[in-house]
Amino acid sequence: MQPIMQQIHLATMMNKMAFVLLALLLPILVAGQQTYSGIWLSAISEKDMGKKFSLNSEISARWTSDCSRFSKYYIENEIEYKFSKILRADASYRLSMKYEPDGAYNQFQHRFSIGFTAKQDINRLTFGFTGRFQQNISRDFGSVYSILQSEPYIRTKLSLKYNIRKKPFEPFFSTELYIPMYSLSPRTYQPDAFRYVLGSKYKIDKKKALKWYLMYEKEYFSSHFTNNLIGGIDFVFSW
Repeated sequence: MQPIMQQIHLATMMNKMAFVLLALLLPILVAGQQTYSGIWLSAISEKDMGKKFSLNSEISARWTSDCSRFSKYYIENEIEYKFSKILRADASYRLSMKYEPDGAYNQFQHRFSIGFTAKQDINRLTFGFTGRFQQNISRDFGSVYSILQSEPYIRTKLSLKYNIRKKPFEPFFSTELYIPMYSLSPRTYQPDAFRYVLGSKYKIDKKKALKWYLMYEKEYFSSHFTNNLIGGIDFVFSW
């Protein structure tokens, strides 16, 4: 009976955290010119290739515009090298189809990225910083131009997670920004997207886990910022 009550208590705690985040974001959402809600679903495979290398794959589908419109799907593969317990580097390739919010055209996109992540454990807390350079190469379908576009970005991310002793739950929080590095962007060298994520990872067993999260995203599109409130679920399988 006691383990069940403890899990109920943890679930209640996460619900309270999500409510607090919503309360903090509500004034921002109300002030924005446009607000969208969405759902992101992903399946992630993780495979250790010895002590240093690992290979990760992800399939994802996303809905936006109050969950009424399919916005993107993609397949991504990533290879990771661990220098130490603190530092690791990664390189990835993503193939995706993106549907623009105004419905004017669709975008077929290749994304190449390289980055590093540094993590530090302090008691049961883990602090992380990720820096990444990504190159988007895309072509529009349905627009009058239908030209090939190249869009380099710098991304930085701060994260925090808490390991609850002898419990399958692992709450986490992260904040991330995107900085375009190409001259045609209306916000060159200035952040054009901000993300704040609050969620939890639940370990089903040694090889399977479920992650759920609530994300607030402020994204620049067509001369103004839009506010996106997104709920996501990731199924993670290690083998």
